[in-house]
Amino acid sequence: MSLHNFQKNFSALLFQPRDTFKQPPANITKHFSDNGIEIHEGLEAYHANVLGSLTNAILQSFPLIASITGKDFLRAMAKSFIIKNPPSTACLNTYGDTFDAFIAQYPPARSLPYLPDIARLEIACNAAFYAHDDQPFTAQDMAKVAPDQLEILHLTLRQNVRTITSEYKLWDIRKLCLGITNDEILNFNAPEAEHLLVSRPHLEVHVRPISLADVTFLSAIQDEETLGQAAAKTLGAHPNYDLQQALANFINADIFTVDH
Repeated sequence: MSLHNFQKNFSALLFQPRDTFKQPPANITKHFSDNGIEIHEGLEAYHANVLGSLTNAILQSFPLIASITGKDFLRAMAKSFIIKNPPSTACLNTYGDTFDAFIAQYPPARSLPYLPDIARLEIACNAAFYAHDDQPFTAQDMAKVAPDQLEILHLTLRQNVRTITSEYKLWDIRKLCLGITNDEILNFNAPEAEHLLVSRPHLEVHVRPISLADVTFLSAIQDEETLGQAAAKTLGAHPNYDLQQALANFINADIFTVDH
């Protein structure tokens, strides 16, 4: 067996259920000597160490879920996720970016229907934290744009910017988990869709609620429409939207960059 094939098979073995290690495949065990410990016991210990490290990575990335479910529940859910979704790279900064879809299909979590959306929010926060630190488009930059160029200005969302839409009260749930509020949430369903903006203007990730009109405007910018096109689309759907104030707020929050 070539080294490449051995590494591939050994890696695949590590993400098999624990019972697999009672009788590991011969094409793996023949490359090991016992050295005073049964080969299957050594492999089982290595398997436990790998899963433990990856489980800790999941716990670090999903503190809100840990607050809601408890760490023991999250550990069990994380281990099931890891077995089915081993990391594809050595960098674990954004490992777990499909955890929301897994939770949605995880039977023990069915009584917590808002949990996948909480995971989506945490995935967005994690992605924002590790995003490339591109150059923000500032108020000073805006002041340099000629008035006749505003309509054709192409803004771009910075790489750390995400929007989250949910039918649940993610904003209130997040505040409760972080200890920002002690108010009891009697109903986790939002009266209408809730929208959150995730960004990292400096070194800290920020989350704040935004309106549907904000989402319409930011989505148009993300779709590479000009400022004039994005404004027309947003005001067509939301005639009372204060576009000037919203644009100023977004620029002050370092939401945009420009392609050079």
